[in-house]
Amino acid sequence: MPTDGLSRRRLLALAGVAGVGGLAGCSEQSPTTTRRTSTTGTTAGAVAFALSDLSTPADVTAGDPFDVSVGVRNRGDVAGETTVVLELEAYTASKRVALDPGETERVAFSVPGDLDAQSYALSVFERESGAEVTGEVVVSEPVPRLENFVGVEGTQFVVDGERFRFNGANNDMLARTPRWYVDRVFEEAAALGLNALRTWVYAGKCYIGSCAGENTKLIPEPAEDGSDARETLPELNETVLERLDYAIYRANETGVRLVLPLLSNTDSHTGITDFVRYSASASDHDDFYTDERCRRFYRTYVERILTRENTLTGREYRDDPGILLWELVNEPDLLDNDGDTALMDDWIGEMAAYLKSVDDTHPVSTGEIGMYEDSNPDSLEGKNDQGMAFLPNHRHDAIDAATVHMHPSHMGFTVENDAGVERWKPWVANHARDAREELGKPLYVGEFSAGDENYTVDRRDGDWERQDERRANRYREIFGEFREHDVDGALTWTFMIPFDYATDPVDDPDEWNAGDSVYPRDTHSASALAEYSNAIGARLGHPVPE
Repeated sequence: MPTDGLSRRRLLALAGVAGVGGLAGCSEQSPTTTRRTSTTGTTAGAVAFALSDLSTPADVTAGDPFDVSVGVRNRGDVAGETTVVLELEAYTASKRVALDPGETERVAFSVPGDLDAQSYALSVFERESGAEVTGEVVVSEPVPRLENFVGVEGTQFVVDGERFRFNGANNDMLARTPRWYVDRVFEEAAALGLNALRTWVYAGKCYIGSCAGENTKLIPEPAEDGSDARETLPELNETVLERLDYAIYRANETGVRLVLPLLSNTDSHTGITDFVRYSASASDHDDFYTDERCRRFYRTYVERILTRENTLTGREYRDDPGILLWELVNEPDLLDNDGDTALMDDWIGEMAAYLKSVDDTHPVSTGEIGMYEDSNPDSLEGKNDQGMAFLPNHRHDAIDAATVHMHPSHMGFTVENDAGVERWKPWVANHARDAREELGKPLYVGEFSAGDENYTVDRRDGDWERQDERRANRYREIFGEFREHDVDGALTWTFMIPFDYATDPVDDPDEWNAGDSVYPRDTHSASALAEYSNAIGARLGHPVPE
């Protein structure tokens, strides 16, 4: 029976080496075997101990204890005892072992978890013969982790039983850009007090600069003529998923959680049309909702995403609190429809229930624009032929939260109604009321922008800062409506970092002049976002630091 003898030694760090561990578990190293000076020879009738199969963990996190083990064999022809010693920079430990001839025993040492993040050389040797094996342990920094999920209780989002409201932005670049860009987005967002970002799971095509033509779609793009039809969904693009891994990692590190639409409604990203083209029994966009192959493809797709193990956090997506909620599709609708809403509603009910069967922890929403059906008195004239029905779509048990989008320039919202009020204001009020009173669920605005061309910013103009100030005041007006109607989440379109798809940030406005986007240097608009974060934090008793 082995016995322990552990004592602390002086830490001698290996200079210049810092590591991040690989896959969890243990690695059987190919040890370096040497022989120390020994006073015991190997003769007839003697013991002869040998060491083999040094085992060290492949992934050690600073602060966590771990085990090191080695095989000890008596190759002699008599029973005997020896002492096996571990030396690991800061530590030495020993165990006494007794073995009969030909017997092998595995000796394990438990190392306390007070090593700093770096590489450590280790040695295990046997005192009687001087046999020695050597190896290395790499201790990594702890992976940042949020531990508490966003949930839903009644008409509110909650975290740890406390109400949670979010203010953030859309940024569709996080799964198709270098890490420096992702870092900047999260850092700048956190500095403004934003606590959520909405980004695509499915990435999308790249058209600009050095990444033009890069395959950033999550599934291979099928031929338009249907010649790529198949029975099973293709494998997902690992490059895109690893970029999404990093975005989720940064969400954990900064506390800026992610709202993740799973699929695009278009074919410029990984979207509905791709699924249709892979199905031999579907022919147009709207078949996606009824075709059984498309439905099967979507269920497979959802399961692959939700059960993916993040290469950086070690957690499956469904187990990661860095994800705030899932959306079924970004702005799902019908392209050829006579006003019927049952088709899309049936699909939402089935797929939301399936998603919850895979992940019953994260909230789920539709991702839709939020149109009312024609029969609803709050419907928008001429905007109700897209298959949506806000109340039925969000009434399904597996839909936890209601969502709506508001782009005044696209939807005629700046037109005044009969009461002289711009139509975007009753749009917010009606959806907030219906979410609370009819659905009993929280409402968040998944996308919104400041307005029409009167509220865009052209940074090439000499008066661009005045334009930015005008837009900031419009944001304040919108945020005032959100507060008045107790909206639970707001995600502006969009929050960006200057970027030309090359390796470095750019300063030329010609290369990053998205008129409806907010950049950190748009000081007036950025301040309006920060003010709202502080305002909703203060109302909850949890002010967001400036």
